[in-house]
Amino acid sequence: MKESVFSTATPSMGATVKAETSEVTCLERGGRAVATCFQKMRIRRLPGLPPLPAQDVATRVWFSLGEGRRLGHI
Repeated sequence: MKESVFSTATPSMGATVKAETSEVTCLERGGRAVATCFQKMRIRRLPGLPPLPAQDVATRVWFSLGEGRRLGHI
């Protein structure tokens, strides 16, 4: 399981999201790649308050172009 941590709001607000990514699949066909994963997140909107748990399935569609891949859809 891979964990990534990133900020989702302005630093003065202090909001953060911790996400654990699992069940990653990628299907590549005909110049397209579809990547899907399951994410468990803990969203902390304000310091001092408990984080909000959330779950999500994320899908991204990438297209092959002459200069590399481009994100076409989230």
